[in-house]
Amino acid sequence: MKSVVICGSKRFREEILNFADELAEMGVVVYEPSFRWLEKWTEEEWAKLSDDIKKAVVMGLTCQHYRKIDLADVVFVFNRDGYIGNSVNQEIGYAAAKAKPIYSLETDDDLGRQFLIDKIAPFPGRLAELLGYSASRQAKKKITICGSVKFRKEMVEARDRLNEMGYEGIICQVMEDLALGKNPELLKKIEENHAQAKKEGGFIKWYYNSIVQSDAILVLNYDKGDIKNYIGGNTLMEMAFAHVHDKRIFLLNPAPEIGYRDEIIAMDPIILNNDLSKISF
Repeated sequence: MKSVVICGSKRFREEILNFADELAEMGVVVYEPSFRWLEKWTEEEWAKLSDDIKKAVVMGLTCQHYRKIDLADVVFVFNRDGYIGNSVNQEIGYAAAKAKPIYSLETDDDLGRQFLIDKIAPFPGRLAELLGYSASRQAKKKITICGSVKFRKEMVEARDRLNEMGYEGIICQVMEDLALGKNPELLKKIEENHAQAKKEGGFIKWYYNSIVQSDAILVLNYDKGDIKNYIGGNTLMEMAFAHVHDKRIFLLNPAPEIGYRDEIIAMDPIILNNDLSKISF
């Protein structure tokens, strides 16, 4: 089993630290950037330092990260949306000079770098596998899938995709049955008397209990009728359940232009822009 050092821009600080934490939960030896150490400095304290001292600190952190590259077996580049800053570009060059295998979050279109990338790992579980860690050691994150009943077939597809990615995708059994064409009587009842069907089916309580026991929710907000990226009242409640229980909220597409758009945005969902590979903990 191999160790890994993560290289990435500070603009992805939260994602990188979450990625590192999830790897650590799987037992992976991780060397991460010094973001946590830098948090010890307040802006006021940093402003009091002379330019010479600031330069010395930056140089020291750079040398420290090169040392982490020396210690690690593999270098992992966190290049979300293809972004690689100057410092990370230098670290890639250093890793290549040291003959370190280089993996990345996404493919790299830069002709000068793309041939240096050995493998792609779009989520922590995949990177752990590439590093030789057994899947049985990985603590699978549970993700409850939410959305309109109109998107029931897409829910099944998303559940299967999440499972392939190493997560445990969870959908309501009723949604799966409806997606497979089972229980047409219930579908008719939902269409004729939505409120009564929800009450009899106990959907609200089911989603609450599932969300409480999950690590995150994935909201499938495709277009519905004239509304782009639709999020209905029930899904809004499910987002609220996740929010008050400090669960991550992944939104497949941007928030819709709808009356409660502000409430959706206030829950600080992570927008995936229709790309499930961007899910990260």
